[in-house]
Amino acid sequence: MDDEDNGILASVPGQYIAQAARSLPEPATSLHERVSAVIDADWAGVVRIRYQRQKMRHGRDSHWAWVAYRAEKRD
Repeated sequence: MDDEDNGILASVPGQYIAQAARSLPEPATSLHERVSAVIDADWAGVVRIRYQRQKMRHGRDSHWAWVAYRAEKRD
C-alpha cells in the first residue's frame, strides 16, 4: 500500500469497516485490486471506505482479504 493519507479511517469503528467489507465482491476472485464501499456510520454520516485486496499468510496457509486503507466523509 502507498504511504498516502488514510483520511478518517482511524476514527471509523471496526463494526462499520467490517459491515462495508461484507458488501464487496469475494477478494479471491475479484478482478480489481482496489474497491470502495459507502456506508452510513451513524456518528459521521455517510462514509466511503476504500479497500485493497491483500493476500494473508499464516504458515503454509493463505487467503485473500479486503484491507481498509482509507476512509472519507461524504456530503
